Amino acid sequence: MFLINQTDLRMLKKTFFISLFILSVIIVDAQRTLTKIPITKDDELKGVISKYIFIVPKGYHHVETILTLFKNGNYEYFEADLPQSYYSAGKWKLKNKNLILNSDLQQNEVPIKIEYLTDSSVNKITKIGEIQDPKYNSWAFSHVLINNDSTICFPASLYCKGSYTKIDSIKVLFGDRMSSKWIKVKDDSFQKLQLILDIDENIMAYIPMCNKYFAIKGNSILINWRPLPKLLSTPVYP
Repeated sequence: MFLINQTDLRMLKKTFFISLFILSVIIVDAQRTLTKIPITKDDELKGVISKYIFIVPKGYHHVETILTLFKNGNYEYFEADLPQSYYSAGKWKLKNKNLILNSDLQQNEVPIKIEYLTDSSVNKITKIGEIQDPKYNSWAFSHVLINNDSTICFPASLYCKGSYTKIDSIKVLFGDRMSSKWIKVKDDSFQKLQLILDIDENIMAYIPMCNKYFAIKGNSILINWRPLPKLLSTPVYP
């Protein structure tokens, strides 16, 4: 007869409850029900037509989701998954008892402006300055594809994989989750390309949505897709 001592039994119970907790967190993250709440007078003045909220049951790590729908067809989506928070904004519509969201900023359409510089402090390795936002703050975690998908450069780190003699087109990647389109380089007399994020958004926290469907059931919206993005805070070298 196989016997389990008290120490082993306690360890088995501890392992079981830890596994159960992890499983429950996964289930909560995989499927969420946002419940419709009454809107306030202030909401009405802002043009809000509906507001839905989700808060993780007591005992879990804090997660909060708020979806706000406006009469003009706009939406705002906010998610706090402490210590981080994420957001999205765009257009909403209804189709066959489904709510469909399309964000203003799409995953592979981040707008980039190119400045052609004749700068004495040229980056000899990449000929591309660090990616900057509209306030000229550097985005060190971003990197650039040059001419094709096989030549990649990290301007902040003065590192390139692959080689090129002329820059015909570029594509800016923000971590592994958002990017610009391929952009044609129109001037070949430059000494340095300065790439500037041509939108005032926090790409690290933005959730792009393209025809995202959410099922409507009475006064609730069911989210069976967890929209938290992957983030890279530092470059990963190939």
